[in-house]
Amino acid sequence: MNTLPVPALVLALALPLAFVAQARADVPSFVASASIQQLKYVYLRCAEVSSQEVLDSNAAAHCLLVADALRDRGFEGSFERMLLWWHVARQAGADRARPEGGAATSASVP
Repeated sequence: MNTLPVPALVLALALPLAFVAQARADVPSFVASASIQQLKYVYLRCAEVSSQEVLDSNAAAHCLLVADALRDRGFEGSFERMLLWWHVARQAGADRARPEGGAATSASVP
């Protein structure tokens, strides 16, 4: 079973460089000051990394804080709306990863 330590997860999530040091030192402060777009990006990266690796407890806690903040600030507390957005964003990422000429589906982000 593979786990990623928090510093490796932060780098793997490719957070904007301005936030890397802050995220390592004080995750709750980073989450509180992050924009909705930054939270969405980190949430999607958390989902991607956690689908490939088992996160250690610190990394999982970081991802949970991001998910809670995104749900509350980005989707007015609605888990259902956030889940719908995640499905659409995940499909859009899969469509972008398809080679040219591959079948693609169209979806709009709510």
